[in-house]
Amino acid sequence: MKTPQDRRMLPLFPKLLAALLLMGTAVSAQIETYVVDVVAKQPVVIDGRLNEECWQGPALIKEFQPFRLAPDATMPETRAWLAKEKDALLIAVECMEPDMKSLYLKATEHDGKTWMDDSVELFFNPAGDRQSHVQIVVNANGVIMDGISDYFGAKLDLSWESGLIAKVQKQKDRWTLEARLPYANLPLGRPGADWTFHIARGRRAGVQTQLATSLKSSISKFAELTAFDVLRGISPEGMRLSLVAYDFGDCQVGRNEARLTLKNWDQKPAEVVVRGGLSGQKVSERTVTVAPQKEADVAIEWELTEQDAGANLEIEVLSAGRVIRKLMRQLATVPPVLGKLERNVFYLTDCEATTVRFPVQVATLSRRQLTISWWLADQSGRCVVSGFTHAIGPEAVLRIFWSFADSGRYQLLRRLEQDGRIIAEARDDIVLIRGPF
Repeated sequence: MKTPQDRRMLPLFPKLLAALLLMGTAVSAQIETYVVDVVAKQPVVIDGRLNEECWQGPALIKEFQPFRLAPDATMPETRAWLAKEKDALLIAVECMEPDMKSLYLKATEHDGKTWMDDSVELFFNPAGDRQSHVQIVVNANGVIMDGISDYFGAKLDLSWESGLIAKVQKQKDRWTLEARLPYANLPLGRPGADWTFHIARGRRAGVQTQLATSLKSSISKFAELTAFDVLRGISPEGMRLSLVAYDFGDCQVGRNEARLTLKNWDQKPAEVVVRGGLSGQKVSERTVTVAPQKEADVAIEWELTEQDAGANLEIEVLSAGRVIRKLMRQLATVPPVLGKLERNVFYLTDCEATTVRFPVQVATLSRRQLTISWWLADQSGRCVVSGFTHAIGPEAVLRIFWSFADSGRYQLLRRLEQDGRIIAEARDDIVLIRGPF
């Protein structure tokens, strides 16, 4: 499920683990430092042709190393260039290919399995801390998969959107990728800090899979942050604010609250506007002033209904009219308000109530004066017992007393109400069995 619910903090243990791993690999690592000193002086048209001036100089990465390649196999050459604009990093990769007719290209949808195709993989750790990273994979048809790992060891979150614009051109003996990556969508750190990065290529054309890496260090996988090379010279102009942490909230039906922590690296106060909401719907807005060299917390509310499944949650952070950070997550599913029963078979006794438990998945800010009414009907539809309870926390408990004669199959109707308004209903088939005692 792509619903974002995790708190985006950097746990202390993963930081320590990353540091220990880096120390342990120091002997075998051959970490290179690359400087991005090419500035695009003219507008760059992203078309994959690489005919702009910024691409005419020597490649930044002139040679890629084979990765898990048979000793007698040869890998076609790969080269990569990087350049910078005011608001974005420009990327170009040339993949020589003697067998263009055999390119393997199966992924056709965004966030599909592009890494299984002939593709280029881009890994960036913009904060330079070897903790969080983004992974973007573009196949030779220009189809993009992008995801973010918010801390060391975290699973890649494919609901994140990089905003990458990419185009590919195919020629007789090569294919070339050209892309623009906006800074505003990246987990930036301190202004002027070195990034770490890795560019890799997957070649599927021909008889067998071949892989190549821009790293000279020994690695066991492409996303090995401790071995990433250093990328220097990328200092997004005017971006003196960074997002330290964020939390989208409950991501449940009702009024959710997203919380952000912002850091002002400048020597003067910064007025920041935070806007958030679902795409195409009403946007909430908050303004906060962040003191020089200080952090500030800001909370913004956003509404969610069960019908919003598949929508995008967008949060923008602006300063001086400029977007300095943009967060986007796809809410692939919305948890049902009345969750599933913990089980569907229950024992009843004459002297004790049988408890039926289930989650009530309503956002914390909307969890006020919630009442659950319930009815139990037999196979003929006749109500044999009913009751109600108040839903105070994230779990509700119904208590059923044996006031009817027969064991058997029944239907339980649950109805959640607030201020006389029906919020949700659920019907479940259950089996009630007279207990042995």
